Amino acid sequence: MGNISKACMEARVSRSYYYKWLKRFSLYGTYGLYEKKRSKPKMPNSTRADIVEKILALARKYPTYGPARIANELGGIVCQATVYNVLKRHKLNKRIDRLLALEDIPAKIKIGPILQRKLGKILYPG
Repeated sequence: MGNISKACMEARVSRSYYYKWLKRFSLYGTYGLYEKKRSKPKMPNSTRADIVEKILALARKYPTYGPARIANELGGIVCQATVYNVLKRHKLNKRIDRLLALEDIPAKIKIGPILQRKLGKILYPG
């Protein structure tokens, strides 16, 4: 074509995209036109495994404690939002789920509101 701008408009790519591929081609030849293999992303903000184990151990030992209480019991090394997210990831974010996990009852069993109220009266009389 003789005009890079026209060629880019016809191909519907930006000029910066064209120059990116031109640079790759000039440096590496046809192998530079292949897509690069992406590395697995590193998650620096993920909660450490030992802290997750501490959270889950406390949740199993004291199933009636909520995220704020568990965070407080851990001495402030994590906030209550982190505790809640860990519990949610392990499907233990609701009190009834933690109690059912304690009794090894599958959480996939649907508990209706009436049964939930009755369980609440049995577990918390008064």
